[in-house]
Amino acid sequence: MKLLAPMLLSALIATACSKGGSDDTNPPTGVKTPTYQFTITNWDDGWTSTIKENWAEVNKGTVKVLLHYPNAATEISADPQPLVNNARNLLSASRYSNLQNFTVASPSLDFERAYLGYGAATDIATSKTVFVALFKKGKSGWIEFVTPDKATFVAQFGLDPVTIDWSTSGSVFNSLRVMANYNRFAVAATDLESTGKWTNNFGANTFYYSLYTGLGVGMSSYSATEEFIFSSKMKYQWQLFTANSAGGGTTFAKARSAGNYQLKDNWNAYFSDIEGVPKTYPVWFAATKTGRVLFIDGNPYTWVGQ
Repeated sequence: MKLLAPMLLSALIATACSKGGSDDTNPPTGVKTPTYQFTITNWDDGWTSTIKENWAEVNKGTVKVLLHYPNAATEISADPQPLVNNARNLLSASRYSNLQNFTVASPSLDFERAYLGYGAATDIATSKTVFVALFKKGKSGWIEFVTPDKATFVAQFGLDPVTIDWSTSGSVFNSLRVMANYNRFAVAATDLESTGKWTNNFGANTFYYSLYTGLGVGMSSYSATEEFIFSSKMKYQWQLFTANSAGGGTTFAKARSAGNYQLKDNWNAYFSDIEGVPKTYPVWFAATKTGRVLFIDGNPYTWVGQ
């Protein structure tokens, strides 16, 4: 499978998960959760993604990358050193011993600050010495890189962490940040059959200011809920509800369609009617701690049951 154009999936996953109020998808209590066919993705560039209990694991040769699932306890307000140390203690410290020369690098000039902690340690599971780096930038989520040594890390990702200083450009971290996009898994028809409702909530606010005085002159807000409801015999319903507020009033609108769907392959789904016309959308799953997020046309949908 070829990785699509870069998109920070982790930010969308975290947003979708947060709607439930915790670090996972919060499946409805007492409702049987869906089962899924695919837990491994083999990418054309040599990487392999595998769903694990606490992360999506991406491997190529001797390089291992752990895409940690969202964990609210790691999102603290702190300076770089305590921030990275907190994430390391929560996400990875229990799997290593004899940590040596642990260093935190966090250039301050980029509007999305990067946080990178790295050092040598003993992998408790294998008793081997490895180079470990823990990274976060913007909403990438915490990403853990494990290589046999620092030279392997530098060769794979084109970044020598020793060279990072306060003025380092944020673009040097792109090769690390893009790894977040490998939390992506194929969709089988049986994955969606009779699963019920998948929903996506989104919205935005717009603030208006006077060109002459610079003072605020009002605002408008937009919110929407979009749903796909999958039932038996490859049937679905699609619904969109919107609310627009401005000038003290709110207008509401809705649109609905229903029809048959089919998977053209495990990454593209055909819907016979979306607002009066057939549509084919790219589809995939992203893994979370207790379930999956369904992406349809790049938008994240969380499962809410029948």
